[in-house]
Amino acid sequence: MVKKWLVWAILVLLALPLHGEILTLIKLSDSLLFTHELNDTVGVMNYVDSVLNFKSAGNRNVKAELELEATVSDQLLLNITKAYFKARFPVFRLTMGKTRVSWGEGFLFNAGDLIFDGLSFPSAISTGDLRIETDYMAVLYFPLGRFSYFETVYLPKPVMVDMDPSPSSEFYMPASVDIGSTEAGGRFQFDIARTKLEFGYLYKGALRSHNAFVSLQGNLLVDWNLSASCAINQDNADPELIKQSLGVSFGLFSQFGLGSDSSLTLRLESAIKPFQRWEEDPSPPAFPAMPSYALYLFPDITFAIDSSLSLQLRSLISPCDASAMIFGGAGWNPYQGLTFNFYAGAMAGDSNDIFGWGREKDFFIMLETQFLFGTELGE
Repeated sequence: MVKKWLVWAILVLLALPLHGEILTLIKLSDSLLFTHELNDTVGVMNYVDSVLNFKSAGNRNVKAELELEATVSDQLLLNITKAYFKARFPVFRLTMGKTRVSWGEGFLFNAGDLIFDGLSFPSAISTGDLRIETDYMAVLYFPLGRFSYFETVYLPKPVMVDMDPSPSSEFYMPASVDIGSTEAGGRFQFDIARTKLEFGYLYKGALRSHNAFVSLQGNLLVDWNLSASCAINQDNADPELIKQSLGVSFGLFSQFGLGSDSSLTLRLESAIKPFQRWEEDPSPPAFPAMPSYALYLFPDITFAIDSSLSLQLRSLISPCDASAMIFGGAGWNPYQGLTFNFYAGAMAGDSNDIFGWGREKDFFIMLETQFLFGTELGE
């Protein structure tokens, strides 16, 4: 049986002769993670993460991207995070494959992101981009003007099954799924009085629900965004259930130049579910599960001292039970492509809070070394 690693190796070997037509980017990172465990011991984890990215070059009407990710610790975990192409025709643009479409507005919280549930918690919020999920989809994009367009999306939601049930097998293929369990929808976007207005609809077949959103984005001294969404189950259109599904996100963003290469970036986002629980739940699920609280906040501050050194402080706050997860970090980029990162995080709250002290991994320190190289960086 063919293994995933062998498929990866074949793809790389096939791509090497086409080097002149492909932009390559390789990211290698080695992370050393120290965590506080329940028995007051310190756990240590070391893993290497590598990302191999290929982008097509030379054809302005057709673009393609393939991205493979491998994480090595005591086991080898492989994943194809992106594999898609985009083709531009006179009237429309077509995208097919595994990729990401970002509806609505927001860095962490985004009620308009119906496809990837933008009001959920990501598995990690200490490093990098927070919303990186991808899925298999087909997208048709119709430009309607300079700042307006219409877009349709279809997600087949394939189920991957192991073609060889032996314990050593790592080769998966999609099984057929009922067409009624797939997802489809569309969105419009246009500008009104220097404010971007976006609204859309997505049918989720597995949940048998009709989902709609509206999103606004503009600037009034600072950049701001506001999104709202709700869902209606086609089998039970109970008004109480619709109220419970209502979600709102609001965000503020501003960046200030401080002279030379220094800058200060400020961000504040909130997730609001007004008809959910406003009082403390005595037994909420543990992070990263998201209890049904009505309000969450995400402040984020980044101070770039110069082009090579930056400091960051961010937090995920649950006002309903007065708890928080707090992260601090620093990044140093002494040479092109080479970055040293330091991160520390801790939970602040009672033991029965969502971010309570006294549970596994309530405190961590991570040291990361990252190196980027490839033709995309001119190397």
